[in-house]
Amino acid sequence: MDAKEAIVRPARPEDALQAGYLMYLSGPGPSETIWGGPASNAIRVWRELFPIPKHMYSYSHALVADWNSRVVGLLLGLDPKSCEMAQRAMGSAIRFKWFKIIRLWHFPYLIGAIINMARTFEPLSDEDYSIQALAVLPEARRQGIATRLMESAADQARSKGLKRVVLDVLIDNEDARRFYERVGFREVKRITDPRFCRWFGVQGSIRMAKDIASLSAT
Repeated sequence: MDAKEAIVRPARPEDALQAGYLMYLSGPGPSETIWGGPASNAIRVWRELFPIPKHMYSYSHALVADWNSRVVGLLLGLDPKSCEMAQRAMGSAIRFKWFKIIRLWHFPYLIGAIINMARTFEPLSDEDYSIQALAVLPEARRQGIATRLMESAADQARSKGLKRVVLDVLIDNEDARRFYERVGFREVKRITDPRFCRWFGVQGSIRMAKDIASLSAT
């Protein structure tokens, strides 16, 4: 694959089949905790949520890398205003579809996951663009696609007058951490709250940030 042939574009509802899998790849363990394992069920939930507009995990906030009409990479990011609106849309846009998408027995676990995340993670500042998910198919990695997606996200943030790009990466995810460090992100906070770690079965999470002006530097 020649990454230069990949086109970065806004995601569309019809991308859901491939995008849902990429959303899962961006955090397999947390996906299974939030939506209910096994992997096949978590991927199904992502695929059903993705085509619904405006909410936190919607195509409305995603960019994809398209190579020969195949989605090989995805980035989902929001500015502060979009994030606030998307959080509200988690109820208004999806509504009763929740009961078709999420298995009834899993709702207590979903509520627990939401409470733990809300208690643990800091809200966005008015100057931050937040990357919620970034993933590239295994066979398309190390081709520069993730970097191109990040640069496109930075362009969006820059156009809105924002100053930083921020993201949260699991301590366990060493490959992702090395990539973010390589493109200039720095650690600003480490989260090792025992309740959060036990709930998601992880060592913890790291909030990383980078000034938008230097995001394209490698």
